[in-house]
Formats: sequence, structure tokens, C-alpha cells
Amino acid sequence: MAVPHPVMPPPGTPLPHQLRPAGPSVGTPRWLPAVLWIVAFALLPLCVIVGRFATENGGWLLFTYIMFGWMVQGGLGVLAAASLFLLPRVNPPVERRAGVRTGVVVHLLLGASWLTGLLGMLAFGDYGDAPGSETAPAPLVDLYGMDRAVEIGDAVGPPLVGISLLTGLAAVVLVVVRRLAAAVRS
Repeated sequence: MAVPHPVMPPPGTPLPHQLRPAGPSVGTPRWLPAVLWIVAFALLPLCVIVGRFATENGGWLLFTYIMFGWMVQGGLGVLAAASLFLLPRVNPPVERRAGVRTGVVVHLLLGASWLTGLLGMLAFGDYGDAPGSETAPAPLVDLYGMDRAVEIGDAVGPPLVGISLLTGLAAVVLVVVRRLAAAVRS
């Protein structure tokens, strides 16, 4: 029994998958921005440790960060950046620019998460075993004195770290929503 040959449409006729309106296809490897963000977040704990040593702000908090905290901060950042792999392969119809488009908003959220995470961890004061062994970042100490600098660091550090967590979470939610919207359109 002979196998029938497939019938091809005439040249120039759009194929069924081409009838759906979509933005331009992604022209550059979509893994590149994700890998760059993953590397940036993986190096964030090293930047925190070097920055705290450079600003002479070391104590038990830094020791605890070196033992455990870097895994939490770096790991959550890497997971947020890895969410970029969930982005759809084709841009939505409203985004008519070619190339890898994770969206300006996602890049801004990841950048804000990275920067506020770094600044928040650098701003925290630190404490030693003996009374009066508090430390704060050297620039704050030079401007305000030790006691006031520790108060400022303790007031500014936690909100910055919280903003870092929230902006990273917002980036992940935005990527997931965009992925789900692309799946619904398919």
C-alpha cells in the first residue's frame, strides 16, 4: 500500500501556527540575561562580605552571615533570577520589540532587589561580645559618630533587606504571570 504524500499549501500561504498574532520572535538566546542575573545574585554575598570588611563593620552578624546568611540571600536571589527561564519564547503582541525582552520592569525589579540587598546588609550595624564593641559602616561613623551610626544602620538595614525580598518576589510573580498569559493565548 502506498503512503500518500502530504499536501502542501501553495507558497506564501500562512501555516496554521502563523495565523495567531504574536510579537516578534526572540532573536537572541533567551538564556543569556537569566545567566547574567544568576551570576550577579550568586556574587552578591561576596560583595556583602567584602563591603563589610572594607567599611570595617565586622562582628557576630558578619560571622553569622558568613556561616549561614550568604546561602539564604544568594540562594533566593539565584532562584529569582532563574525564574527568567520561565518567560515565553515569543513576545506578547503588545511588545513589538525584537530580541530577548524580559521587560524593563523585570530588569528594574531584579536590579532593585540586588542593590537594596547589598545596601541593606552593608548598613546593618554589628555587635561584639563586650559592651561598647558595636561597629557600624565607617562612612556613617565618620559622619554621625558610633552610637548614632549604629542606630541609623539598624533603622535603615531591615527595611532595605525587606524591599530586596519584595522586589525579588515581584519579579518572580511578574515572570510567572507573563508565562501563564502566554500559555492561555496558545
